[in-house]
Amino acid sequence: MKVLNVENAKATWLFDLRLLNPRGVTITSLMAGIAERYKFAKVPANPLDVKEGGLSFVEGVFRNSKGIELGVSITAYGDGLVADTFSNTDNTTEFLRDLAQFAAELGFPFPDEKEMGKSFTSILGVFCDVPLLALNPKLEFIAKLVESKLVTMDGKPRTIEFAGISLFSEDVSQNKAPAVFKFERKFGQPFSANRYYAQAPLETDEHVVVLEEFEKILKT
Repeated sequence: MKVLNVENAKATWLFDLRLLNPRGVTITSLMAGIAERYKFAKVPANPLDVKEGGLSFVEGVFRNSKGIELGVSITAYGDGLVADTFSNTDNTTEFLRDLAQFAAELGFPFPDEKEMGKSFTSILGVFCDVPLLALNPKLEFIAKLVESKLVTMDGKPRTIEFAGISLFSEDVSQNKAPAVFKFERKFGQPFSANRYYAQAPLETDEHVVVLEEFEKILKT
């Protein structure tokens, strides 16, 4: 298993956003400060510029503790913040902590981290040359059965393969449910490329550990 790229490293902090502004002052200065500090390419026009339920700041720059400049985005909802990077959830969390410190300096203090709900979603592009069919070779029968009965619009036959697995919690359809764990062939890539899309409700490093264990199972 080889990680080719990080497609998304998302960290969510859940708390009542009204706690940031107990005095009820205008948040224009906070929005302007955030836009300037992180050099976001796209920012809300005003506090009422809500899209899909949130105020989104897109394609900014955050210099982490190692001096690396990272692309960041963040959306503020009524019940918390969702931040994204394309590097690692550790960096995403560091960005949120930097934002919290900066907001406090402007008079908008965050609650203690221990009082927040948290979640993570890690999405990786990976290479895996062990076929998923190794989990259960009996599944090949189903693939070949579908293949034999398939009717295609262009009349050409298709090769059908076992392409993925998923795991999710019973409350998956609910708002605060963990992200679905997915490991599936990447759309648009030939089977021979052995490219996969891997998603997990985990921090990036933990996600990699799970994928390494998964690969061991495939090789057994």
